[in-house]
Amino acid sequence: MVIQIENLFFTYQSPFFQSHQALSDISLTIQPEEVVAIVGATGSGKTTLIQHLNGLLQPTKGKIWINSVELAGSKINLGELRRKVGLVFQFPEIQLFEETVFDDVAFGPRNLKLPENQIEERVRNSLQLVGLDYDAFCRCSPFHLSGGERRRVAIAGILAMDPEILIMDEPTVSLDLCAAGKVKEIIMQYHRLGKTVIFVSHDMDLVAGLARRIVVLDNGRIIFDGPKEDLFQKRSLLERANLALPQVYQFMLKMRANGHPVRTDIFTLEEAKKELRNVLKSV
Repeated sequence: MVIQIENLFFTYQSPFFQSHQALSDISLTIQPEEVVAIVGATGSGKTTLIQHLNGLLQPTKGKIWINSVELAGSKINLGELRRKVGLVFQFPEIQLFEETVFDDVAFGPRNLKLPENQIEERVRNSLQLVGLDYDAFCRCSPFHLSGGERRRVAIAGILAMDPEILIMDEPTVSLDLCAAGKVKEIIMQYHRLGKTVIFVSHDMDLVAGLARRIVVLDNGRIIFDGPKEDLFQKRSLLERANLALPQVYQFMLKMRANGHPVRTDIFTLEEAKKELRNVLKSV
């Protein structure tokens, strides 16, 4: 499914506060099976942008198409759109409400009026995707799980709808390193199924490890859209957007500066380990 955004503007309006233009002249095309990270400082418009992609917000001006179908006003079939475009909010675990993990994950498929055997299959597959054993977790109360497990149950509820496009807003925020790593693996596995993944994050190590393409927003405008390798060469742009270099990338740059013949196009710990082993073998 192709996403096309053309000259998108969005202004928050309120009778009580001064209007605020959150997005200005956004144009983007995202192809099927891409993994795209949207980054930028707090208040740059990241969340506002992704909320347009499943109809939560409507453009003040401009157009959006999903698979050549324009998302416009009363013509939108929101139910159909949200089956195709799954949106995982920040802290999705606060939306858990059912008595069991099974019922929470099954909530979306049940709304689709699927037969019970298909619902069970979707719940089983979704829990497997997020690394939770079906038999061990399906009858548990989600409120008795750890924070990382609750996050994964909430993600499973979106995956159970089998969306072609998965959008995640700060998927690893407030998680410890272990739980964040499990969420990263979920994203990688879902992409391997041939799905499109778009995510917002302040975690530049997560961004560098997952995304091939990065879109940078600043004050509601796109100031960069391209490969991560190109972005990390643009120090002044990173500073403007209040973005840090990934830690592994910084480490490899320091190694190179200290005279070690290592590659500097390394962004993940796994890649760094492999590169250092290769360098040591050649010494």
